[in-house]
Amino acid sequence: MCTGVVGGTAVSLLRHYADLAIRMVESAGNQTAWQRLAPLEDYNLVVEQYLLGAVCWGGDPADVQCVFASQDDGYREDDRRFTHLIASAKSDLRYMHWLADRVRNHFPADFEIVRREFADQ
Repeated sequence: MCTGVVGGTAVSLLRHYADLAIRMVESAGNQTAWQRLAPLEDYNLVVEQYLLGAVCWGGDPADVQCVFASQDDGYREDDRRFTHLIASAKSDLRYMHWLADRVRNHFPADFEIVRREFADQ
């Protein structure tokens, strides 16, 4: 449901989703469940994907369009225009180098800005 990109014009739906997600995560009654779901990426899936789907399609379904037709569609080898590093892949140096190469090749000006800003990190 969410590949790192959420947007649209249904502001009230997005506001409802965001408010519900914050209340769900911060609720004292849910802390034991969140601890059992640790590490963080496990409950990120619950909040970012399952809750978003429930809000969009539960009860009175909203007219929601997805960027990809399926989860597998987002990983097609023949279409490299979209990259979303899932969960712990964000801290894997192999993926960081691969992503840096993609940004350097496709968006050299943006790459230079980031390189200058974060060169020492």
